Amino acid sequence: MLSPRALLPLLALLLQFHSAFASILAIDYGSEFTKISLVKPGVPIDLVLNKDSKRKVGSVVGWKKDERLFGGEASAVSGRFPHDSFPYLKPHLGAPFESNTTTLFPTVLTPHSSRPTLSFSSPTTKEIWSVEELIGMQFSYARQLAEDLAGERVTDAIVTVPGWFTQFHREAVIDALEIGGLKSVGLINDGTAVGMNFAMTRQFPTKEYHLIYDSGSLSTSVTLLSFHTYPVVPHSSLLTKSSKIKVKPVNTTHVEVHGLGYDTELGGTHLDLLIKNILVAQVEEKMLGGQKGEGKEWERALGKLGKEAARVKGILSANSDAAVGIESLYDDRDFRTRISREELELAAQDLITTNRFGQPILDALEMANMTAADINSLILFGGNSRVPMVQAAIKAAIGEDKIAQNVNTDEGAVLGAAFYGATQSRQFKTKDYKVTDIQPYDIQLSYVAESNKEESEPRTVHMSLFRRGSKTNVKKVFSMVRKGDFELQISYKNSEESTVLLPSEISTVSITGLSDAIQNLTNSTTDPNADAIANPLVRLTVEISDAGLVHVVDATGVFAVDSAKEGSKGWLKGLFKGGKDGKDELEVGEGEKTGETEGEIVEKLVPLKVKVSGGAIPKWTAEQKKEARSRLLSIDALEIARRQREEAFNRLEGYMYRLRDLLAPEKEGSIFFQFSTPEERELLRTGQSDTLEWLSEDGWDAPTKELIERRTQLENIEHPVQFRNTEAVKRAKSIEDFRAALWAGRAFLADAQTNNTADVSADRPAKYSESELNDVRVHLAGLEEWFGAKLDEQHNRPAHLDPVLLTKEVDSKGIDFQDKVMKMIRRKPPVKKPVVKAKKEEGKNETKNETKKETGEEKTEKEEPTEAKSADEEEGSNSKPSAGHDEL
Repeated sequence: MLSPRALLPLLALLLQFHSAFASILAIDYGSEFTKISLVKPGVPIDLVLNKDSKRKVGSVVGWKKDERLFGGEASAVSGRFPHDSFPYLKPHLGAPFESNTTTLFPTVLTPHSSRPTLSFSSPTTKEIWSVEELIGMQFSYARQLAEDLAGERVTDAIVTVPGWFTQFHREAVIDALEIGGLKSVGLINDGTAVGMNFAMTRQFPTKEYHLIYDSGSLSTSVTLLSFHTYPVVPHSSLLTKSSKIKVKPVNTTHVEVHGLGYDTELGGTHLDLLIKNILVAQVEEKMLGGQKGEGKEWERALGKLGKEAARVKGILSANSDAAVGIESLYDDRDFRTRISREELELAAQDLITTNRFGQPILDALEMANMTAADINSLILFGGNSRVPMVQAAIKAAIGEDKIAQNVNTDEGAVLGAAFYGATQSRQFKTKDYKVTDIQPYDIQLSYVAESNKEESEPRTVHMSLFRRGSKTNVKKVFSMVRKGDFELQISYKNSEESTVLLPSEISTVSITGLSDAIQNLTNSTTDPNADAIANPLVRLTVEISDAGLVHVVDATGVFAVDSAKEGSKGWLKGLFKGGKDGKDELEVGEGEKTGETEGEIVEKLVPLKVKVSGGAIPKWTAEQKKEARSRLLSIDALEIARRQREEAFNRLEGYMYRLRDLLAPEKEGSIFFQFSTPEERELLRTGQSDTLEWLSEDGWDAPTKELIERRTQLENIEHPVQFRNTEAVKRAKSIEDFRAALWAGRAFLADAQTNNTADVSADRPAKYSESELNDVRVHLAGLEEWFGAKLDEQHNRPAHLDPVLLTKEVDSKGIDFQDKVMKMIRRKPPVKKPVVKAKKEEGKNETKNETKKETGEEKTEKEEPTEAKSADEEEGSNSKPSAGHDEL
């Protein structure tokens, strides 16, 4: 038997196999709408529909009293409960409380209790929710929809994010995923995801450059990508050294980002606000006599005007004017007016004159050091890109002929993200793609330089880590001379120039273990190169991942030591023994040689400890995420319990009305009356009346268990009635089948007896023995006797009494008898053994081409065969020689 320790590798292998074939959830989380896609082996990539079979879900969560709502349901009640509705949460991700991000609805903002970010207060729940918790609820809702479709648990997710998102934004998205019960398998920029969707069904034999113009509800961004398909030899790590097979190049589509332009404060919602302001001015003039509205009723009116503004904007995209009509807008008065496209463009004149919608195109071209002539096409993405004034700005910036007219990108980001997730997993077989993205900011590393003079002022050194427009998924190694443990900061450069980069400090990194290494090495060596040991070189490896996250991978101290000094050898032996992956180790045993020449100065590498602490906005700790996850799970549990109670209440109430219809006086001739006794009907009437009265008084607050128990009590009274009715319906068919089985049994006995008589007359063995046939006769007679008695008794029994002839018993007896007869019919008839006559046995000589006759008595079948003799024994026997011819 395997021990538990021996089973651990097998368990790990099974868990790895399970995770390798898990589904991947792709989420395109927008400021206004969310789209969801599921990547599952064997299933085409498509969108996950919500409960209303719509292909997108509103990015809003809210409460209606104690009921939590998502998407369209939450948006529908936002006018009545504005303080309990939380839309447009995306801009608040990773934003400090002092930032200029604001909500578009009158939600209550409060500082987070333990982090320098903002939170939202819900008057109904009397709870304070962080942005990550509210978005985590939406991610959890998306996971539930995907699990309903997949029929299995979904844990892995990939999320689209704007290309201009900083590390604070990206870490907040990952935290929200984990709080919502999901694990991040990657982040992909919106424009890159649309580009992946664009490349899914296309080949690019020549290099092409395309712009993705994404104008959403709150921001506008432009991504410049190149597409090129050409053969690539697989990576050498995939090939074995002994492989003699010539590897053929594989056609690979390279998707590379070259430039990014963005405006984080420009989108469709800003146009909505302009229209809303126009409507508010008209309401104040026509309905309030030039006065300002106030109070909760005015807040509700503003919410209605905001919804109407979004609807009007869509109409003005295709028409020159639009009618506005809102019933009971304020003080039970209706509001009606008309608004024209010219009024909107006049209100947005500052956006037009400053070229706000066209500038991101120019910024992306500038970053890539390209011009409009180098671009093959511009692909529109986002609902706001359909607005005429936006399209006019695009045409002015790039040219009308560059706008692609045959590309549908409404669902491009989520499908591209799903496809990207499939290409990164080995469980999905896709075409070969290589994606290269960029990050749009200058990132620097800062630390206090070592000072040679005790009284000199400390000097801060700034080193450029990654420049604006540099590629992601890159590692860089930096070196510096240090005399001891130290700290360094990773931050965005010139963050004061952009609110997007506020705050600037990404993280603080503490490097420890260097001081101890210097002290130990200095005390335990007589190395004349002591000054070099006291001033070692520190090598830092910093990586920016494909998700756009910067972190220090490792740190190493580099010491210059004399290899001939035993003191340093002994110390180094203990220090480096068991180094990571066996790399850069020094392990010198007694009597061993290192292969170094005496007195040679060599580099010895000491791994240092790296501890990362939060920057201006620290990451959520594991304990904080666990606590937030518990809060969400408690809400989920309460909602499940509430749904179960509502279902139990509705089922009990519906059952009461069904009983009322069954027991109505006008139904006395019904089937229910035929199969029920007066006592049963009276018990049901009393129970139905009492339960219905209890429901109207105390049942509203009754627990689920009591609701189920009351329904079960009445069902136990009704079930015998239903059983009698069911038996009566099924009895005719059961009797017919049983009689057919008895008739088949009698026919079998008659045929079997006839066949047995014929077999005996023809001197053949009979197929059935007389005892077997007699057993069937006895079985058949017993069934006929039992069936006749039960059938007579059932015919004389009233319908409202329990039946004595049960269909289950009839069917069971009939099937048993039928199986018994069929087993005998399928049996093969016995075969008479042939009589073997005596004959001479002829033998053949073992030598080639010689035979002889056997001289002896003839043998029968019952005689034992003689032992075979060899050719020499045959020649030495008394048998006569062959007659000179072959007998075969």
